[in-house]
Amino acid sequence: MVSIPNKLIEASYNMPLCALRLRSLALSKLKPLDYLLGVSTPITISAQEWQDTFIESENPYRDLKRAALAFSIASVQFKGKKEAIKFLERVIYENGRGRVKLYFNPEFLVSCR
Repeated sequence: MVSIPNKLIEASYNMPLCALRLRSLALSKLKPLDYLLGVSTPITISAQEWQDTFIESENPYRDLKRAALAFSIASVQFKGKKEAIKFLERVIYENGRGRVKLYFNPEFLVSCR
């Protein structure tokens, strides 16, 4: 189960479903210390993990790649901040391995405290 703060829910209104799914999987893997320190350790999501979670996915490799692309450009506007902050600092899709590595933006992590 993933608990998502209201400010992140609001940022979700413009995100496609695949990006929302990837965000939920990735946030479930973050450690509390990542938020406190703003540490961007990579979160790895495999196509198999995607398929296990979203069983209706007919092509988990394609869906994961699309989700990674959509999530890589997503951002959130925090109250009191002048500019929106991107969720991710970097995304690496490993073709031969069928997995994606997500590096959360440290500024995003700190802002979620």
